Amino acid sequence: MEVCREIAALEIEARSLIRLQAKTVETQRTTVIQQTTLEELAEMSLEAFWNQESRYINQVLHRLMGKKRFLLLDGEIIGVAELNRRQRKHA
Repeated sequence: MEVCREIAALEIEARSLIRLQAKTVETQRTTVIQQTTLEELAEMSLEAFWNQESRYINQVLHRLMGKKRFLLLDGEIIGVAELNRRQRKHA
């Protein structure tokens, strides 16, 4: 019985480690994307950015914000929240 509990505990730890590694890789990837996007934006003025097509502006904002989304109330930004993919499927 004791061996079974130890094996179960090791399996739980292994799953946690895999999740943490995946999150680290995702964070590193997001950071690279955000840095590249910031460099792209640094080459143009703020006015030039807002004069781009809405599709381009949307793509740039998505790359910069990653999983974060603006929270709006009556057309005004009231905060920022992190998107949970599981919530999105049900919304």
